[in-house]
Amino acid sequence: MFRLLFELNRGVPNGTLRGVRGRRKSSLLDPEIRKKGNEKMKNIEEKILMADEEIKQLQNKRKKLISQQKQEERKKRDKRIYEKGAVFEKKHP
Repeated sequence: MFRLLFELNRGVPNGTLRGVRGRRKSSLLDPEIRKKGNEKMKNIEEKILMADEEIKQLQNKRKKLISQQKQEERKKRDKRIYEKGAVFEKKHP
């Protein structure tokens, strides 16, 4: 009686995990459990791929920000050079 209630609460039909002689089957041989294990592995692999993709995106974002910073520094330096050149030409025509 207890075994039946236990299996009903788990959502497993009566005797699903029992062999011919009433012994418990290995959980590794049960296709449902193997399928769940494969799904877990697929989920983990998907998470790894997503993390790799996120790393690539962050690396590209970092490169973009660094190039933007260099471009701003270049503009400031060019402006400073042009201003000094204009002052020099004004004093020495």
